[in-house]
Amino acid sequence: MAHYHHGNLKQALLKAGLHFIKEGKPLTIRGLAKTVDVTPAAVYRHFTNKEALLAQLAEEGFKKMHQAFSDIKAPTAKERLFRIGEAYIHFALNHPEHFHIMFSRFDWHSETFDELTELGNATFESLASTCRELMPDETQAEWLIAATWSQVHGYAMLSLRKCTDSCEQPELFPNDAAVIRHLIETTWGPHFPDSDR
Repeated sequence: MAHYHHGNLKQALLKAGLHFIKEGKPLTIRGLAKTVDVTPAAVYRHFTNKEALLAQLAEEGFKKMHQAFSDIKAPTAKERLFRIGEAYIHFALNHPEHFHIMFSRFDWHSETFDELTELGNATFESLASTCRELMPDETQAEWLIAATWSQVHGYAMLSLRKCTDSCEQPELFPNDAAVIRHLIETTWGPHFPDSDR
C-alpha cells in the first residue's frame, strides 16, 4: 500500500473514491482508509462521511462540465445547443466515474451541500438559457429543455454501457455529434425561429 502524508491525503482519498466507483465496489470510510493506508480517523479529518466525499467528487464533475459548456463558441443558439449536447456526451465518456456520481449516486439538490446545488444549477442553466433563447414561448422552452436533456442524457448512458457499439445496425449511430443533431433537429427543428433553422 502507498503511504500519504497529510498534504495530499485528501486528494488521495478522492482518487481512491473514483476507483471504488469505477470498480463497482461499495464505498465505505473503512475501505477508503485501507486503500490509502491510513486510519479511519484520518479520513474523517477530511470528510465527515462518505456522502461528503461523494459531494466533493460531484462538485469536481460539475465544474468540469460547466467549463466545457462555457468554452463553447457558436454562431447561433441552435448550433450552441447542438454543441452543448455533444459536450455533454463527451464529458460522460471522458469522465464516467464523475458522471455516475453526479447523476446516479448523489442527490445534488440536497440542502446539505449548497455549493454543489449551485454548481449543478449553473451547469444546467447553460442548456436551459440556450433553449429559452431558441423558444421565446415559456411553455415550449420548458418542453425543449426537458426533451433535449432527456435525449442527450439517455444517449450518454447508452454510450457508456456500450449499447451503441453492439447495435446490429451501426449506421444508426454514425457518431455522437450526428446522432444528437438528428435527435434535436427532427424533434424541434420545425419549431425553431427561421433564423436558427
